[in-house]
Amino acid sequence: MVDKNARENKILDLFLTNRPTQTTICSTRAGISDHDIVITTNQLAAQRKKPISRKILLWKKANITELRNDVSKLKDRLMEEYRQHNRPINDLWIDFVTSIKRIESTHVPSKMSSVRHHQPWVNRNIKQLGRRKRRSYQRAKMSGKQQD
Repeated sequence: MVDKNARENKILDLFLTNRPTQTTICSTRAGISDHDIVITTNQLAAQRKKPISRKILLWKKANITELRNDVSKLKDRLMEEYRQHNRPINDLWIDFVTSIKRIESTHVPSKMSSVRHHQPWVNRNIKQLGRRKRRSYQRAKMSGKQQD
């Protein structure tokens, strides 16, 4: 990290970091002894990127019968175009992909994921325990027995 000479054209001092992008200034100043002082300015708090919200498809609420009908019609249309008009395969591929995306957006409802800050203490073991607790609660609620 130190790239300036501190004593007679030699670099004597080291400044080590695992995040070099957080070091904003690294310079040398004249000191009292025969070599210079290394001065660094660093950002102590890491900058966090805001999580990106993603589109989540809700397949359990999808209209599967209409989706299958539209995909079947798409297949028939593309096969007919390939046979009759002899279109290039790349054009058919682009038409196929855009049509599938359109059919998906029409028949499969979606939602945007919520933007949450990552909670580092919630690891895989904590999530497993939470799911086990939820399953036990549901089992006890369904059975109505005290022992569950």
